Amino acid sequence: MNPKKKPSLELINKMFTYSKGHLIWADDWHQGYNKRLNGKRAGGKGSQYRRIRVGGETYLEHRIIFFMLTGDYPKMIDHVNRNKQDNRIENLRAVTSQQNNLNTIQQEGFRGVSKTSNGQRWLARIRIKRRLITIGTFNYEWEAAVAYDLFARQENAEFRTFNLINEDVASQLELLPKL
Repeated sequence: MNPKKKPSLELINKMFTYSKGHLIWADDWHQGYNKRLNGKRAGGKGSQYRRIRVGGETYLEHRIIFFMLTGDYPKMIDHVNRNKQDNRIENLRAVTSQQNNLNTIQQEGFRGVSKTSNGQRWLARIRIKRRLITIGTFNYEWEAAVAYDLFARQENAEFRTFNLINEDVASQLELLPKL
C-alpha cells in the first residue's frame, strides 16, 4: 500500500496512544455506542498488515506508529525482523525501495546462488547498485551460499538478508563438513 497524504499528527496524537507496537484508542476518543472501543487496540488485520481508519482514509498501523513517534512520513517503512505484525518502533525503519528489496525472503534455495549453465557447479552472484557481480563458482551449493554471505556482509549488511541463520559467518564455517 503506497503512502497516502500524510494524516494530521495532531489528530493522530488525539486518537491514539502507543503501547508495545500497538495503537490503542484514546480513552476519550469515541462517544456513544463506540465508546466501548476506548482503551482497546485500534484497527483490524488486513491481508498482511493491520489497518486503521483515520479521517475517512485507511492507513497501515506501522506507518501511523512511525509517523507518530518520529514525525517522519517516508515512502517506505521496513520491518527489520521481517515480521509484518511486529510494529514496535525499534523494529521499524525508513528505507529506500532498493534497501527494502535487500530484506526480502528467498523463496527457494539460497539467496544469490544458482546452477551454472552446464548444471555441474554452483554460481554465487550478487547485485550491488544495479551491477551484477559474480563472486565465483563452487562444487557445492552451500559453498556458494557461504561465499554470497561473506561478500554481502561487506555491502549493505544492515539491510541484507543472509543465507545462514547464525549472524556469525565464521562460526558457521567451522560447522560445515571438511572435504
